Amino acid sequence: SPANRYFFSGTELRGLGSPHTEAQFVWPLATAVEALTSDSPAQQVELLRMLLKMASGNGLVHESVHVSAISRFTRPEFGWANAMLVVAVETLLGVDCDAQAEVHRLAAIAQREGQEVRVPANQGRDIPQYYEQLEASIKHE
Repeated sequence: SPANRYFFSGTELRGLGSPHTEAQFVWPLATAVEALTSDSPAQQVELLRMLLKMASGNGLVHESVHVSAISRFTRPEFGWANAMLVVAVETLLGVDCDAQAEVHRLAAIAQREGQEVRVPANQGRDIPQYYEQLEASIKHE
């Protein structure tokens, strides 16, 4: 609320900052907690959208983000804030982020493997010298 001296509002974001960061910078952690404790679905949606905006620049949530210039932020990566975004998405949207990440990972592997050449350069023929060297390296008693 504006009654809090660390509440800031700008053209892109609004929320709570802290004495640890400059004025006009809001904390994604505070936004995530506000979203998780809100009873209003409309407010939850607004706050989730703001959280996603807070991942400006590199796709990661930052420690704090400027309320009118989201490309200005502190800490390019802040694990705690990233984790809170995941908690908010899972809780408010009912999405299992681990399961979705695994689906995405497996799709990427399938796509990469689909582009790989599956026939070796020697067209799959055995090379007798390989087996001769292998046999020679084995101690037979």
